[in-house]
Amino acid sequence: MAYRVGARVIDLEYTQFHPTVFFKKGAPRFLITEALRGEGAVIVNAKGERFMDAVHPLGSLAPRDVVSRTIHLELAASGEPCVFLDLSAMKPEFVRERFPSIYERCLKYGIDVTREPVPIVPAGHFSCGGVHTDLQGRTNVRHLNAIGETGCTGLHGANRLASTSLLECLTSAKFAAQADAAEIACNVFHLPEPRVWESPVREADPTLIAQDLSLLQSTMWNYAGVIRSPKRLTRARRILLELREEIQSFYRGCRLSRQLIELRNAVQTALLIVYAASLNPRSKGCHYVIDREE
Repeated sequence: MAYRVGARVIDLEYTQFHPTVFFKKGAPRFLITEALRGEGAVIVNAKGERFMDAVHPLGSLAPRDVVSRTIHLELAASGEPCVFLDLSAMKPEFVRERFPSIYERCLKYGIDVTREPVPIVPAGHFSCGGVHTDLQGRTNVRHLNAIGETGCTGLHGANRLASTSLLECLTSAKFAAQADAAEIACNVFHLPEPRVWESPVREADPTLIAQDLSLLQSTMWNYAGVIRSPKRLTRARRILLELREEIQSFYRGCRLSRQLIELRNAVQTALLIVYAASLNPRSKGCHYVIDREE
């Protein structure tokens, strides 16, 4: 939405992926904290092999981007739907006491982490880029501020460190509020008069919305996900441009709904990410590009 009104966006190719997200058919996806690996849990494949040990000196404790890419390659090579987080090095009572939320939530979906490994996959987690702002949340559009994950001050660079997003959000909120208070004290503001507009009465087909969202998600995961290439990004852009036209026709001719607005925003954001990634041939942080033709 900020892009549509002329706000500058930067570093959108730097999308961080979390390597350990719970994966089970019929269950919601949720993060499995990296603290488990810090306490001794290891990542294994379906054969029980600790494949990370052959890739990085830190094994399962390697940086997020390295672990996510390695899992992605392991799944592509094996054809398996997921890998596993093995907690067998920890005593059951320690797991229940130290990680009660993870234990209870996994148990709710049929996985007892004290008895069996946790099925995991990588998943999109955080955008290091966003709407370009200063430290007070100011964008290049007057009276439009952005903080948190929406904004980009450059703090996170090419690969965010764990927990720094919360600190940035709190700090940016304080600075933005202070700057707003100072402006309100010395300026006169008024709300513009919105132009007359009447929503179409036709309802959008929920099946088509769901299908478009599914295509959008699969396109981004397969062609602009953990591992990218010029050819993949070109294909993604072609698919997304066509999809955007379909969605725009929905948007123009149907009654607005949250699902429809989110779909329209999602396809535009996806195109911006793909465009930014295609302009940056250098692998750095959570933006990883392979050069070979496929």
